[in-house]
Amino acid sequence: MEQIYLYGIDISLFSETTCFERAFHTLPPDRQNKITRYRIKEDRLRSLAAGCLLACAIKQQNIPADTQICETVPYKKPYLPACPDFHFNLSHSGTYAICAVAGVAVGCDIEKNNAMKASVARRFFTANEQKILEQMEDPAEKQTEFFRMWTIKESYLKMKGTGFYKSPDSFDIRLTDHGERNIYENETKIPVLIREFSDFPGYCCSLCREGDSPADLITKLITLEELNL
Repeated sequence: MEQIYLYGIDISLFSETTCFERAFHTLPPDRQNKITRYRIKEDRLRSLAAGCLLACAIKQQNIPADTQICETVPYKKPYLPACPDFHFNLSHSGTYAICAVAGVAVGCDIEKNNAMKASVARRFFTANEQKILEQMEDPAEKQTEFFRMWTIKESYLKMKGTGFYKSPDSFDIRLTDHGERNIYENETKIPVLIREFSDFPGYCCSLCREGDSPADLITKLITLEELNL
């Protein structure tokens, strides 16, 4: 059975300057340049953590550390041309960064469970998805459901490689009688594996992988020791 990995890390591990610098100098120049473009410290920490997770995933898959990372055209999804069976995706929010790895296209998203914005749901959710939210009376449940759907939507768009070039309301997340979630486009069920994770308290985290065949999901919360820092 195929294995899908979800690596996660708490960005506060890099808060000390010495640790940040050690980690920074282990990363390739393109990631270093991306980190330094951020002006806010927390944004630099999130970008650094994401880069470290990708480096860790590459190492654990026995891929040479200097393997070139390119971007697709026109949507700029990063990939490794030399490793066609290594697909990855990165996300970060609040104090966490995550990295999903699979043998086929994969997308992931993590969002801090903050106050939901009804205007965002009206703009980006389908009528069916908005109805699900409207039927919920408990504000806390409604907020969590909003972020569950949002992270699935963003994971799917990232799996497709389009990001928000494809409108989030162009497809519909539907619930089965058993509480499972499926994605439909133009009334056609899309073959995609959807998984949600509860490993990050106070956050919603989802993953979408191309194809609906079953897979072993392995979650790893990475420590500085595993990064050799």
